[in-house]
Amino acid sequence: MEGIIAVTGLFALAPLIIWAISHYKYKTQKAHAEVLTAITNKGETLTPEIIESLGVQKKPKNHDLRRGVILIALAIATFVMANFVPEIEAQDGLTGLAMFPLFIGIAYTGLWVLVSRKDN
Repeated sequence: MEGIIAVTGLFALAPLIIWAISHYKYKTQKAHAEVLTAITNKGETLTPEIIESLGVQKKPKNHDLRRGVILIALAIATFVMANFVPEIEAQDGLTGLAMFPLFIGIAYTGLWVLVSRKDN
């Protein structure tokens, strides 16, 4: 019984961490939008200095490449970890699980290639 609770807790932890990070980013972006709306409602013009002082950052040009490489590395790490598991069923499960970050990483890398060619 304790093993089931531990495994359930382990798998529930990942969505909880993703939710917490997403929620924090949402609240931060909402606060930035409210400040910018208040400034424009007062009739002031938005300068790049004001936006930078709020901490609003522009995404780097190679943002998709970074995500893609990280996800591909995560997939490779999962493949390697699957080779150290003695049960064949568990190896198959981990290999299947590794496909998700692999294909998402390939998609991000492909988007980076398409966007960088378009910018040039």
